[in-house]
Amino acid sequence: MKVARAAAALALAAAIAGCAAQTPPDETAPEETAAPAPTAETAPATVTPTPSGWTAPDSCAGIEAGATVGGADLGACVQDVLVAQGSGRIGLSGPMLRGTVDFTFEPDYAFHLDGTGGTDIPFDLWFVDGAHWLDRGDGAVEADASSDDRDQQIAAEAAEYAAPFSDPRAIAELIAASPAWEVAAEPAAAGVYRIASTAPFHWNEVDVDTFVLRLASDATPLSAEIALTVHGFAGTVTQTFERLGQPVEITAPTG
Repeated sequence: MKVARAAAALALAAAIAGCAAQTPPDETAPEETAAPAPTAETAPATVTPTPSGWTAPDSCAGIEAGATVGGADLGACVQDVLVAQGSGRIGLSGPMLRGTVDFTFEPDYAFHLDGTGGTDIPFDLWFVDGAHWLDRGDGAVEADASSDDRDQQIAAEAAEYAAPFSDPRAIAELIAASPAWEVAAEPAAAGVYRIASTAPFHWNEVDVDTFVLRLASDATPLSAEIALTVHGFAGTVTQTFERLGQPVEITAPTG
């Protein structure tokens, strides 16, 4: 089953929680009000330590206060930094997707998302050895969108929804989709560049209303806040980058 990417992180619960439900919801139950999503202006930006001897890649040379940077160049910078650091963690916060992502590029690329979708539905999503795996609490299932097995289809749907915001390799693609970014003339905090997309843009059928990225002065990613509008749904997905360069070991789950 091919699932449209338009729902992205905002519709993750439909793949994880909704598809897993065995009984229909109580239509008479009062609707819960979601907590307000963090905004790009209120999210904290703090500088985290980087490995000793760290030098920013050459692709980051054009990032300086007051500059306008092309999306492809900025995306390449962020991607090169994450690959050079080799591993780390991404914290995720949003109306339909929350959790932490541990990732590594060594020896092969892999990630593990320990997440919560929708109304506090826990799940785990892995990418290991070229395959996605999903565990909704009853054992890991390998994703396969072409399978006749519904659990494998659900795993593929969940991977498609979550991966754009939990997969570090997708960050450069998302950043590059905005033609231009402005680096603030004044730092957001000591040693922090605030870099914002100059206008709304479109990515994989998702309308990105605003995108604010914060980098340390040595180009280390600190945080990103992405305000999305998707088929009438609106929300902000916040990413925080932590523990960059610290060892991460990820193994494939057993089904």
